[in-house]
Amino acid sequence: MAGAQALGWAESHYMLRYVKHCEGSGRCLQGCRGRRKQSLNLNYVPEVLQRQGTVVRARPSRASPSKARGRAR
Repeated sequence: MAGAQALGWAESHYMLRYVKHCEGSGRCLQGCRGRRKQSLNLNYVPEVLQRQGTVVRARPSRASPSKARGRAR
């Protein structure tokens, strides 16, 4: 806020989000340095593992580009 005030931006305010303990830094898309983004890997996966659950990993299969487009090699 000090930087905004130094530039004369009187109407500045911290970004408000419905995230536990959000600091309002505005770096959500770049990655929250405070680890407060509440993403799946930070909230639900640890809880599932704590309750002796199983986490299943999945990734898309890679088709050959020539076959995916219907062309012969």
